Amino acid sequence: KIRQTLQAQLTRLDLVSREEFDVQTQVLLRTREKLALLEQRMSELENRSTEIKKQPDPETLPPTL
Repeated sequence: KIRQTLQAQLTRLDLVSREEFDVQTQVLLRTREKLALLEQRMSELENRSTEIKKQPDPETLPPTL
């Protein structure tokens, strides 16, 4: 009787199988890796943009002989 009640209660819960859990864990890990790569790429692009802004504009430089 207790076993049947427990099984009935467990079926009402929104549970996932171990296989589904493992698949979603792998998806999450890949997503985190992609996010880390994108954050690194964004940082590199921001640094490059900052360096370009620091360079003088050739059109505003005084003429040289």
